[in-house]
Amino acid sequence: MKGSLPDERQGDLFRSRLDSILSLEHELCKLADELDWDWLDEELSVYYSDEGRPSIPVRTIAGMLLLKQMFNESDESVIRRWVENPYWQYFTGETYFQHKPPFDPTDFVYFRKRVGDQGMEKVLSLTVRLHFGSEVEQEVLVDTTVQEKNITYPTDIKLALKIIDYCWSYAEAEGIQLRQSYRFVLKNLRLKCFNASHPRRRKAARKAQRKIKTIAG
Repeated sequence: MKGSLPDERQGDLFRSRLDSILSLEHELCKLADELDWDWLDEELSVYYSDEGRPSIPVRTIAGMLLLKQMFNESDESVIRRWVENPYWQYFTGETYFQHKPPFDPTDFVYFRKRVGDQGMEKVLSLTVRLHFGSEVEQEVLVDTTVQEKNITYPTDIKLALKIIDYCWSYAEAEGIQLRQSYRFVLKNLRLKCFNASHPRRRKAARKAQRKIKTIAG
């Protein structure tokens, strides 16, 4: 049975809410508020039955996986640091500061087995948007002042390739078997993007660029 975070909207007279004592301008607070956790919860609900003992909330364990990836932690160390860091707790959906771990590190293994490769790809898709959001904005701002002749191929293609490379790295780190990696295909597509401004190569280059964007999603 899929668990959920407790409804604590009524408040607690003896404890201060995290959103009242933390700086909501902190990057993790902003990211936590921007990510579509409800979408992820709905996407992963198919892996849970309607009966049995409630599981760890999706927001909690998926948030832990994101923190683990962002800060290069192990299954054990991310939980240990979570207990010490109120910003990490806010990121995973806690309303009040918790003094005990939300689950055992071995539950990461059970979660990965439960949702499988496809479920982990859902978590990965959220991670990609999280990881590249600020980078996309920054590179777009920079490229508005750069002459086209100094660009090997359009910036959005560079970012698409970075996203694909990041997906490969994350999948390898989490032991996810991708249904198709597109490594050989992308090798050829990269070559077609070379010298895209040449009249004889322009059409093929544009077609390759569209294909790269499609693969990156």
